[in-house]
Amino acid sequence: MSYVSRLALVCAICLFFSGCELGGKSPATPLNLAAQALEKNDASSFVAQFDLKACAANEIKNITDANEALSTLDQLGRSLGIGGMEDLLGNVFDVEKKLRQDFARKVPTGELALECGRKERPGCPWEPASLRKAEVKTLSETAAVARVVSSKQLTTWLALAKKGEDWRIVGWAVLEETAQAYARGEQKALEPKKPKNSGKKPVEI
Repeated sequence: MSYVSRLALVCAICLFFSGCELGGKSPATPLNLAAQALEKNDASSFVAQFDLKACAANEIKNITDANEALSTLDQLGRSLGIGGMEDLLGNVFDVEKKLRQDFARKVPTGELALECGRKERPGCPWEPASLRKAEVKTLSETAAVARVVSSKQLTTWLALAKKGEDWRIVGWAVLEETAQAYARGEQKALEPKKPKNSGKKPVEI
């Protein structure tokens, strides 16, 4: 094979792999596209990186986990067979609609990225630079999680799931194990919270 032929073959191989990398989709794809959408103030492209229905269901679980009274109601609803808090709250408060409205209002103005940059608690990972630097861990062919560290060094874990040929953000959580459950589509069982010990001795009757 001549030198020119070898050079042409090498170039063809390079172009092939470059095309695969550019055209291929990975768990990091929705993070990079979301970062790009935030920089361009493009709400439609930003929302397109989410499965908002799954995000809403998992956000209800986050709210339930953080609230002792809701956690108790969740356990009671499941034990009575009427469903957990995602069923009870979902009928009262349309979380999916609220997420969509928040993104539609805050992304075009740049407010969302600015707001997340000022947050002093995890749960708001929507900063372009943070999304691009996220550490992605693949769990299976259809599930992954990403560790996103904000400009204030706060960590939020994103849950990612493959929907058809595309990867989507399906939820977020403070703990990695919670995000993994969301990515896999698992129902995260809520453990009943133990009553706080007041230190007082029980009254004898």
